[in-house]
Amino acid sequence: PDDVTSLGISATAEVFAESKCQHVLKLSDVEVKGPDGKQYNGLSADCAKPIRFSYSDGKLDELCGEADDEGASLNIKRAVISLLSSVKNSEADSRSATENDIFGICPTEFSISQEGSKVIIHKTKDLNRCAFRENFNFPFPTTTYHAVQSSFGKFESSPLLGSQLKVSQEIENGVLQKAEGTETYNYRPLVNPEAGALVKVLYTLTLQSSSPGAIPANVNSPKRIFYEAVHDSDGIKNQGSITAALQKAADAIDPVATPEAAKEFANLVHVIEQGNKADILAAYSAAQGKTAKHLFLDGLLYAGSAESVEAAAELLSTKSIPEESALLWYLDLHFVKHVSRGSLTSLLPLLSGDKVPYQAYLGIGSV
Repeated sequence: PDDVTSLGISATAEVFAESKCQHVLKLSDVEVKGPDGKQYNGLSADCAKPIRFSYSDGKLDELCGEADDEGASLNIKRAVISLLSSVKNSEADSRSATENDIFGICPTEFSISQEGSKVIIHKTKDLNRCAFRENFNFPFPTTTYHAVQSSFGKFESSPLLGSQLKVSQEIENGVLQKAEGTETYNYRPLVNPEAGALVKVLYTLTLQSSSPGAIPANVNSPKRIFYEAVHDSDGIKNQGSITAALQKAADAIDPVATPEAAKEFANLVHVIEQGNKADILAAYSAAQGKTAKHLFLDGLLYAGSAESVEAAAELLSTKSIPEESALLWYLDLHFVKHVSRGSLTSLLPLLSGDKVPYQAYLGIGSV
């Protein structure tokens, strides 16, 4: 049988029209239900922070929020604002448009019909064609797949993931009554498209009531409408977690690889990615045996975080990483997902000296 898991988010959205093109959104009663059926708290306070959004020539423009409004709560508000947005096409006979929303700048196919006093809009997007879309965080190195080049940017996505969005909106007397959306993601690493994993995201926005009022919004920090992945550039203290994950990964591969080997290595990469430089280096120093050392360096290579880059730079500068592994690590710097001022600064000394390998120039230059 297929394995099925789910995550649910519900909230009350208040929208105030400050002018014809400028609005304020505030969320309340935010509830998150995890795959285990339990309620999770922690988003309500940030979701309650108001955010102003505006339209320019019918398209979503820059958002404006509080300076500390970021992360998951901001992405939820981006999604709600995107669902509120209707299409704006420049040609009367056209059934295609370009929309700015949480997914990026996306070519959009749409149809408009009349049902009594209601206007029904159906929109379809191939999300692989959206420009400025957030890159996917695969557990292995990948490069951006450029499908199309346009005047406003590159369409970025992965050839391994089919992505489609369908949205329907009901509008009456110029007011959105209901909006429904379905995102469908088909991870297809194999030739048979039916053999991959299928993920669906379903959401509904329904008008409950309307009344005069205002939402105080003392906001002045510009925000983009595009989705932004949350990551902690400073890392966390987790030497114990790294050491434990390394031991499990080593046990799963030595002396004979077990069915759990790939899973345990992926977990090792995950905990290294979360760690700070000091704990990453401490865990490496504590690693016992040749297999554990090699596994750790492989995991460090794939982690791709700012802190892991700093840790690897120190290991390279002290010749702790074997030369053949160092050359590979230099080249794979191209796959680093996040960098910081500290990680960039730590890499620069590696370019000093008379015998710097060309791989170092290529890799560090790509960062």
